[in-house]
This record gives sequence, structure tokens and C-alpha cells, in this order.
Amino acid sequence: MAATQQLTVTAHYGSGKSVDVTESATYSSTNESVATVSATGLITAVGEGTATINVTYEGASGTCAVTVIDPLEGIDVEPSSAVLELEE
Repeated sequence: MAATQQLTVTAHYGSGKSVDVTESATYSSTNESVATVSATGLITAVGEGTATINVTYEGASGTCAVTVIDPLEGIDVEPSSAVLELEE
């Protein structure tokens, strides 16, 4: 299952008013082989690497840097035990 992250975009106006414009903003990814972004701002991991999500709303713009990693789940050590003899 692919990892996802929902963006939230807030517009700030000169009057001091702030409005959630997440659903009205426009989104694009600089590297869709790493991460895609939906029309509603949902980022989906596709492959390892980095991408930038560009967001625009009414002429204003912002970005979100995305890094997709393949998490380490563990390691194996071989052999699991060893017996060594000292030389005389």
C-alpha cells in the first residue's frame, strides 16, 4: 500500500482573514516517478527519491518538499554464532 499525505493550503489576506483553500488550489509534482499529487492535494508515494509539490492559488504559490524512502525492516547476521579457538 502506498504512503499518502494530505496537504492543507491556507490563504492569508491583508485584512487578517485566513481561509482554507485546499480544495481550490492547483497542484503539480516535479517528479511523478517519486510522488504524485491529486487535484485535492493528496500526495501519494510512487518510488524512492525526491520531488517538489508546487501549489498555486490566485497567483500566490508555495511548495512542499517530498522525500520517499524505502524503510529498513531489519537485517540478518550470518553466522548467528561462532566458536573460535586460540592458537598456541
